[in-house]
Amino acid sequence: GTPCADKISRNFVIFKPTHRLTDQPYPDFKLKINNCEIKHVLYTKFLGITIDEKLNWEQHLTELKRKLYYSISTLSRIRHFIPDQLHKDLYYTLFESNISYCISSWGNISLARIDPLHKIQKKAIRILFGDAVAFINKFMTSARTRPLENQILGPSFYIREHTKLLFKKHEILSVQNLCTYHT
Repeated sequence: GTPCADKISRNFVIFKPTHRLTDQPYPDFKLKINNCEIKHVLYTKFLGITIDEKLNWEQHLTELKRKLYYSISTLSRIRHFIPDQLHKDLYYTLFESNISYCISSWGNISLARIDPLHKIQKKAIRILFGDAVAFINKFMTSARTRPLENQILGPSFYIREHTKLLFKKHEILSVQNLCTYHT
């Protein structure tokens, strides 16, 4: 077979600044090595992280969020079958391992862009370590059995459990603190 026939993905990324001084487009490069054309892409995976042409980590964050939501669904399904003393190990194995992988490379992004990851992390913390009885009791009461003055649920009904104490109690670092720790 030809040297290009193997299954190895060959591609390259041209790193571009987010703001260019001129509107002149970059030339379309054709790159060949040993008569194998190397494909130009906007982003590529390298050692498990996705690097894009603007180095803004947008594609990596999208993929990471997908992995974290998958981890949360797994945690939700199996937490009742695992003893409480193993929930922290479960968190580290299924959730934090995904967040902390190569965080020293991509973690110093703006707080506005890392905040969605922190919200996902808080959801995982609530699932594993939150007050499940209070949560269930909150929604278990039927509207028909509530007194008339309590029929309309105010904003306090929808407030979620604070996670700051849960992070501290179980000695778990937030995404921002994980980045600081690893760098």
